[in-house]
Amino acid sequence: MDRWGSRGTLAHDLGDEGEPYHWDELRRARLRAESDARFLHLYGISAEEAGYIPETFQSESEGLKNNKIAESGE
Repeated sequence: MDRWGSRGTLAHDLGDEGEPYHWDELRRARLRAESDARFLHLYGISAEEAGYIPETFQSESEGLKNNKIAESGE
C-alpha cells in the first residue's frame, strides 16, 4: 500500500492518465525570465535598476549576478 492507501495516486484519482511531468531547464529559465520581466514592469523598475538587483544578493564566494554569468558561460 502506498502513501495514498489503496486509492493509488492523486493524479490517477483525478483522471490524469498522462506521463509524469518532464522537467525542462530551458523552459523553466524562459518562464522565469518572462515572469521577472512582468514584475519589473509592474513595479516600474528600469533596465538599469534591474541590472543592479542581482548584485545585492551575495554569497560567500561571489555575488548572484557573477555566479549566473559564469553558469551561462557569458
